[in-house]
Amino acid sequence: MEYKFLILFLRKWTTPFIIVAICLSSITIASAHPAVDAKDIGESLSLNVQPVDYPVLKKMLPKVRGFNQVDSRGEQTAIVGIRISQAEAEYEGRGDRRLTVKIIDYGSVKGLVGKATLAWMSAEIDRKSDTGYERTTKYRGYQAFEKYSKPEKEGSLSLIVEERFLVTVDGEDVDMKDIKRAMDAVNLKKLGRMRNHGVEE
Repeated sequence: MEYKFLILFLRKWTTPFIIVAICLSSITIASAHPAVDAKDIGESLSLNVQPVDYPVLKKMLPKVRGFNQVDSRGEQTAIVGIRISQAEAEYEGRGDRRLTVKIIDYGSVKGLVGKATLAWMSAEIDRKSDTGYERTTKYRGYQAFEKYSKPEKEGSLSLIVEERFLVTVDGEDVDMKDIKRAMDAVNLKKLGRMRNHGVEE
């Protein structure tokens, strides 16, 4: 029953791929990764962690060269003991060029997000066609997932910082270099230094 609540709660807060990974049963995760068992997952869910306040995350939303920030918002949510915060900004460039930058602090499920990420990264996705690609990769030293469609000129780049923060850039009517420029504008090292924020012993 708790997994059903978790699915509904996280659907708005994360990418579909990580939703699937998080909602796997502890048995499935343990069979794929012997180092990850039900006890680990239980401890991850029971961590008493206060997420970074969303106004702080909002201040970390970057200025992106060639784009104007037209909207920003933040939110903090708690349900069945799970606390998550996020900040998001939308940007517009020439014509219909648009970017969205999102920073999510998974707070009290930070360890579980890291384990889900291991499952995600172990897939070693690498698909390419005449119209685009999607792949797992390393970006600025962080495990990442990127995809791009040439006909739609749409793409995204997501990465995990310190098994706690998910940073995602989505773009419409842009080149991949625009998406990466926005990601490069995020201070990922500063975000990483917040890895122990709100962790109660």
